[in-house]
Order: sequence, then structure tokens, then C-alpha cells
Amino acid sequence: MKKVLIAVMLFAAAAANAAFFDMGQGARPVGMGEAFVAVADDANAMYYNVAGMTQVRMLSTTATYTGYMDGLSDSFIAAVVPMYKYGAFGVSWLNMSAGSLYSENTFKLGYAYNLNKSWTAGASLKYMMKSYSTGDATSASNPVFSKLTAAALGS
Repeated sequence: MKKVLIAVMLFAAAAANAAFFDMGQGARPVGMGEAFVAVADDANAMYYNVAGMTQVRMLSTTATYTGYMDGLSDSFIAAVVPMYKYGAFGVSWLNMSAGSLYSENTFKLGYAYNLNKSWTAGASLKYMMKSYSTGDATSASNPVFSKLTAAALGS
């Protein structure tokens, strides 16, 4: 019985996460099974681990576009500029859209600094926006769609 309960709890947790499935960004990080967090030595660090930007030795940029079925798409653009003894600065834009019905944008500024030879600190500031459009009469009357845009600031 205990094994069944554990299996049900694990399955329930996996099912709850499915609505927010992250497909990842960038060919190299996704190819590494998203273990890129430990490496984070190019512009993809803006998505996976901002503190890793200090490992970038020259200007690094990345752009990814992924088209899924039914008009779903992901776009990601990032750039990291190393400032050597002053750390590294990065900027990125992430867009997820479902045709003209839904759009989600995240703009991110990041800064990383080497504290010493072993420790690095990183911080980011995000501006997130989402917008819906009422595609038909049923969504127009749905209270979920009473506010068609939203924005937030985060870190």
C-alpha cells in the first residue's frame, strides 16, 4: 500500500507540472538535457543561470525559434557582454505565443560578478507581459477574459 501511495503522489506531481512544461531554449542546453545550468558559459546563461555569465569571455549572442503544432511558438534572443573585472551584463527577450489568441513576453536584464575564484553572484530583473484576445463570442463572455492584458516586474 505504501508503494502505491508513493507512486500516486509522484504521478500527481508530474501531472500538475504538465500544464507548465518548459521546453527549454537553445540547441546546446536542450541537447545537454538542460544540465547547462552548471556550465552556463554563453548567452543562454540569461535563461538558465545568470551567474554563469561571468564565464563568457567575448560578446555572446543567441537566438532560438521553435514552432510547435497548432500555431504555438517560442522565441528567445539573448546577448551577454563581459566587462571582465567588472562582471558581465546581459539582456534577453522570451516570447511564447499561440497564434493571435495569446502572447507572453519576458524582458530580462542580468548582471553577474565574480566574488572570488570559486564564487559568482548573479541577479536579474524581469518585466513580464501577457495578453489575450477574444477569438469568439464564448471567450468574450467568460470572466477569465475580462482583463485582456497583464504585466509584472520580478527578479
